[in-house]
Formats: sequence, structure tokens, C-alpha cells
Amino acid sequence: MQGYTQPETPNAPSPAGLSPSPAGVTDTLESANQLHSIGLNVFPQLYGKKAGVPWKKLQYTRLLWRDLNRLFAGLCNIAIMVGSTSRNLFVIDCETEEALATHLLAASKRQLAPWVVKTARGGHLYFFCADGEVQSIAPGTLPDVEVRGTGGYVLCPPSLHPSGAQYTWLIQEGDEPPTVTKEQIDWLVDADNNPVSLKVKAPRQKRSVQPAKLQSRAIPEHLKSDPRAKGLSNKTLDYLEAGEHTPEGTRNKALFAAACDLAGCDFDHAETKRLLEPIASKNGLSLKEIEQSIASAYSKKRTPSRPSSTPGHAKDIKPWRFAEAYANGAIWTRQKGQSDMKVLLALVERAKLDMNEHGIFRASQREIQELARLGSRNTVRKSLARLVERGLIFKLKEKDHLSDATLWRFSNKLLEKGKRMWKSDPLNSLPVGGNPSGSLLYTSAEPGTDAWERGALGPTGKKVRDALRLFRKRPAHIQELIRITKLSPGQIYYVLRKLRRYKLVRNVARGWWCLAKDATDEELDELVAKPAGTLGKGKKRAEKMDEERAIYVGLKLERWRRKHDPNYPDYQVPLPVPLRPKSKMSMDDWNAMVEAEFEEKASINPELESDLLAWDEADWIVEELFSDSEAKVEEIWDEFFVEEEDSEWPENGSLENGSRQVVPVAQGPP
Repeated sequence: MQGYTQPETPNAPSPAGLSPSPAGVTDTLESANQLHSIGLNVFPQLYGKKAGVPWKKLQYTRLLWRDLNRLFAGLCNIAIMVGSTSRNLFVIDCETEEALATHLLAASKRQLAPWVVKTARGGHLYFFCADGEVQSIAPGTLPDVEVRGTGGYVLCPPSLHPSGAQYTWLIQEGDEPPTVTKEQIDWLVDADNNPVSLKVKAPRQKRSVQPAKLQSRAIPEHLKSDPRAKGLSNKTLDYLEAGEHTPEGTRNKALFAAACDLAGCDFDHAETKRLLEPIASKNGLSLKEIEQSIASAYSKKRTPSRPSSTPGHAKDIKPWRFAEAYANGAIWTRQKGQSDMKVLLALVERAKLDMNEHGIFRASQREIQELARLGSRNTVRKSLARLVERGLIFKLKEKDHLSDATLWRFSNKLLEKGKRMWKSDPLNSLPVGGNPSGSLLYTSAEPGTDAWERGALGPTGKKVRDALRLFRKRPAHIQELIRITKLSPGQIYYVLRKLRRYKLVRNVARGWWCLAKDATDEELDELVAKPAGTLGKGKKRAEKMDEERAIYVGLKLERWRRKHDPNYPDYQVPLPVPLRPKSKMSMDDWNAMVEAEFEEKASINPELESDLLAWDEADWIVEELFSDSEAKVEEIWDEFFVEEEDSEWPENGSLENGSRQVVPVAQGPP
């Protein structure tokens, strides 16, 4: 494996290029810098304590190197997050010196040289996992040993233990801890000398545009004869099989979810307790916690977690399906409407991930901005406000306890309208093997390719291409595309010309053929994003979102230390709030002025490219300028617009900013 490369941080030098520690840099800060430079996610913890500083957000965010200087000011311990934000670091935590010696010997026999930390009672063995994020093994499974792999942290030198002992390095060979596979850690055994294997948490896959099919898990042997077990969800079956390895921090939630599912499948309280109590007890929960969770699950009537296997019934469809149908089927006019549609589809994507039984889900503005592919947070805020004002979504007063993100819920008004649209949507009634053939396709935001970025095809182009992909045995007619996508003829022709420009469709006598139906994200990037100049745009935006999130988490940590940590130099001194520069013109007036100015230009040339109005967002202009008559629209395209190869370019081939300009022919619009 190649060595880790420290990502470049704006306005800050690389740690590798630091000169010897300047005056005022403590050993703690120097150690934090070195650990951060090899990819570990370090953060300050209270001096002489193992806990206190809020750390949950660091499970998903790695702090910036440039923020370490102020975060590690004063006396503090160093904590390292294990898991994905630290390059899949996992730590074998030995509670005794005998256990430490045993595991060191086992590692040396396999030619492994872990970094080793001496703790108050035993020691820590540091490894990187090449297979992914290792699931934690809670205390009690392995004798005198705990594996910390996800959802936690460890202290490292030169931290101070509450007992007064100091953490020190015993072994620190090489530039970083060794990278191993889960199969190489094959010496772990439980109290009965049975082998225990590491389990790796699979990385989150990109959501497919096709609805996932339920894949049944194996039902445990002692439940195979019980017909009620066939209704249990995969998540419950997984818990019944390996619930004792549930990571710390999610144990109560997993137990409660399994109990609710069992209750919904008509298992009584005593049966559920008999099934779940041994598993939860091995997982480290007390009998009191187990009884409380199961009792809470039976406090009201429950329904099975697994939806009915009979397709086509609206009552079995998740609410986000109806919200998605509304977003795709409603009429969104002008630029603001297009932004509102993108934001609503981004909310749908978030709802797919973690909507609870009450229809509530979390979504931060950063996540919405990234999913909606919008360039400004201000645009997201305004769109959310408009959706709330229209009664389509509700913003809850409470915040998500883990991430402080806003909680949302789709309104009954939106869901009722979406349900009617879903029932009448041709995409939901097309046969899998018929003509046209295909499976259900949805057009929510996808992070996979930059072909759907502003300046390339945009979400409207994706919607038309998804509809065209359904027709595999014959070409699609314009009227069929209008019926499926609910776009106007002007929008359809506008998108088809863009698709033809990138060789994704071909016009034949009977309609339009979709080319490269099964193109991968990488192929679409080459065909569309690269010539359109949007290649890498999504990655840059994601990196920007990560940086902003890291800055936010760093400010939260600094604010906490200022308020609660007496060892912080600025203890009890409020964090200064930067003032926004004053302007004679408000932001709303500025946006209105720029929008009006561009509308005037776009009315002359709808293909004009701009940061404010890109190809996909000019659809409403086309719709307003031109008739809905197919023949008229096609005639206008032939007479008014010029293909790229026929355009009148400036002498140097480009404008001052490097972009090309499409020039209309002399006669102008009719």
C-alpha cells in the first residue's frame, strides 16, 4: 500500500514541511500534528480524563490540520477516532499486561509490527484495515480484550489517565501503523476458546436508480418451523444471528428495533425476551436496560418492519416514494422552481437513508446543497423557505441529537398529491419484460457522474434519458416522452438536442433511440462531462462541503473548550463572531437585480451559458418563448438556433473568461 498523502489545506503549510517546533508548541500539539499527518482524526479531550468533550460528530468528520493549533491550546489529552475518518484504524485494547503480551506475541508470529501504546492497565495495538471499517467487539466477548473499530476513540501519548498514569509509546516502528486484512487477525478467541473473526462494515454504496429488491436472510434454525419468522426483516435476522457484536452506541437502538419487529410479527413479550435477552446480555447491556427496551417496544401496537412482498399497493410504499413522484410530476416554473425541485429531490434522498416510522428524517443544508448540485447555500435556504411556505415540508423545532442537523417531514398535502401522481405514473406500471421494457426508474439526485451537473445535461436531461432507456426494442415517440416525463414539447426537444450533441440519442423515422443505454458513470463523464467542462465539479463541491463541515465541527469544539475546560487559555471567553461586511444593497435586492438582468439576456438567446442560468435551467425560457406545438418547436430550432460547429466564434475562439458563446442567426426569434 502506498503511503498516505496529506491533503492540501488552503492557506496552510503541510505538516511534513514544518520546521522544528516553534516556541509555544507543546508536546501534545506536536504529537497531534504528527498523527494527523498520517491520516488519523485527532481531537482534544479533557486533561487527565477519558471523556467529556463532545465527539459524536467526529465519527463522520475529520478536523482540519490548520485548526489543531487553537483546538489543542493549553493542557489537554489527545484522542484518536477509530474507524473511517482515521483511514479505517482499529485498536486491540488489552485490559491487562498478560493480554497485551499474548497479542503482541501472536502479531509477531505473523510478521506484523503494530504500533503499541502502554496504558494504565495494559496496552493498545494499532492497525489499519485494508478491507474497510472494522466493527467493534464489545467487552465480554474476548477475555480481557476489546476491539475498537467504529463509533469510538482511544487516548494516545502523551495523554494522562485519570489514575495519574501517562500513556507512552512502547513500539512505533515505521512511518505509520501496519495495514492488514481482516483474515490476518486470526488469533482472537472467546472465553470458550472459539475463534472470533473481525467483521468489516461495508462502505456505503451509491444508491441505484432502481428500487432495491428485498433479499431474504437465513432464518435461524430454532425459528425455521415458526411461520411468523418469515415476516421478520433482514435487520432483525442479522441481530438474531450476530447481535452480540453490535457496536457500542447503537446497542440499545438495535435491541429496541428487533423487539419492535418481533412484536409486529405477533411474538409475545415473553418470547421476545427469551430470544433477545441472551444476545443483548453478551453485547454488554445490563438486564435492566434490556427489560426497559423490550417493555418500551411492547408499550404500543407495532407493525412488521419488513414491507409486504406484494408489489403495487400504495399502502406498502414508503412515503418518500410519493414525495419523489410529486417532485418529478409537479410543474416547476422559472429558475426558482427548478431550484425548489432539486432541493425537494435532495430531501427525498435523505429520507431514503434514515426516515423513521413517523416520517421524520434529518438533512443539513450542506447535504442538501451537495445532493441538489447547487452552487450557493443561500439558494438552498431560500428554496427550503419556499417549500415550507407552500406547505410541502415541515421543519421541526428539534435537532438531530447526533449531528445537530435539522429534522424534516413531508406534509400530508404533498404526500396525498404525490400518491395520486405515483398511481398515474407510467413508470410505475411498465412491465419488466414488456415493450417498452425496463424496471422502475426514479430521477432523484445521483452523485455518481458529473454529466448531470449544471452546464452539462442537468436533471432534466437525466429525466429524459431515463425515460428513453425504458424503450429497448423500439424508438420512443415524442408524445410518449411527454407523457412519461411530464415535460413540455419545447423542453423535450431542447433536451434531445443536447443528448444528440453528446451522441446519447439518435433521431430515426419512428422516434428517438437511446444510445449507450448501459453506460457507466465513468463513460458518461467521458462522453458528456469532459467536453462540457463539468468533469470533477461534483468532487470539488463535495470537498468544499467536507471542509466547511470540518470548520463547523472545529468551531463547536473550540466553543465547548472555552466554556467548559479550565485548562483552555481562553476559558470563559466567548468565541468572537465575525461581522458580515455592510452593504448598501441587501442580498435579496442584489439577487433580484442580477436575475432580472440575465432574464433580459436569456430572452434573446436561451442557450446563453451563465453561472446563474445553465443549460438545464433555461427550460422554462424555452417553454415560455415557444409554442407547445411539436412542428412549430422543431421549426424554431432549425431556424433560430445554430449548432456548435456552425456558430460564429470570436477570432480567438473564446471569450475573456475562456467560455464559448453560442450566437443566434441574424433573423432572431419569431
